Amino acid sequence: MDYDYYDDDDDDRRWPKRVALVVVFLLLAAGGAFLVTRRNDRASVSVTNPVATDVPTAPTTKFTLYDAFPIESVLIDSSPTSSSAVARVLPPVPTSDSTTTTGAPANGSVPSNTPATSPSVAPGTPYVMQPDGSPQPVVAIFDTSTITLTGELPSQDAVTKLEAFAVANTQTPARIINNLIINPGVPLNVGVRLIELNWARFPSGSATILADQAAELSRVVRLLNASPHVSVLVVGHADQIGTENLNYPLSVDRAQAVVNYLIFSGISAARISSRGVGSSDLLTAAGDDVALALNRRTEFIFSGLLAP
Repeated sequence: MDYDYYDDDDDDRRWPKRVALVVVFLLLAAGGAFLVTRRNDRASVSVTNPVATDVPTAPTTKFTLYDAFPIESVLIDSSPTSSSAVARVLPPVPTSDSTTTTGAPANGSVPSNTPATSPSVAPGTPYVMQPDGSPQPVVAIFDTSTITLTGELPSQDAVTKLEAFAVANTQTPARIINNLIINPGVPLNVGVRLIELNWARFPSGSATILADQAAELSRVVRLLNASPHVSVLVVGHADQIGTENLNYPLSVDRAQAVVNYLIFSGISAARISSRGVGSSDLLTAAGDDVALALNRRTEFIFSGLLAP
């Protein structure tokens, strides 16, 4: 005869396992609820407190690259009537005999109607210097139909070379506005600061070089290949949206991205340096999309470009 057998000891051994399974289930449920809550908290922060597109609040010491020659004296602010949607307060418009209309001749020569001489100052006249004592770079601003040259150069020969550089590097036929002054005291190795107003800009909050930017940077590569004695400082910028604590490193990353592109294209790293300035040197203070994009840029300061 068979008998059903019930062992109390078996039951005693099983109940702790059952309790443990229930505890594990409750812990997993609590953890899932916590993760959902955290995700919702993050979502609400990203909506109510969006991180600005171009980011840095300035590091404790805010670096200004051109204290002696503020950008406001070159261009600033915006207007819907401007051909490129950004009105520029340029240096005083020169008289007709100090402008040159150029169609970028194939041989790179300056057209024959270039003025014979630029105005000069007396020998010994102090020249504009940067805080580190180096001469203030001359500025070449490339816009759609004008190239504005501003600053001090040591000789008429240097003026002619800079005009030839402008003619050879314009993308469209442009009128040269020559605001250069000859000051014999300026060293011949004075830098040339290149500002392109029509080049493609970085995406908001990004240091990624896009295809249209790469095509334009290839022009810088060709210039450096053609002039092996020239070195370049790449200066990264950010727009005015966001804090400088975020914008400054973003500008550094943009400058480094361009440096990496130049090195990848075969330019020696020994000829390239870089610097970020955050949003401390804006081309325009306006806040529309076009103006903000204008500030998300890199600039180039060439050294040795005017050397013999």
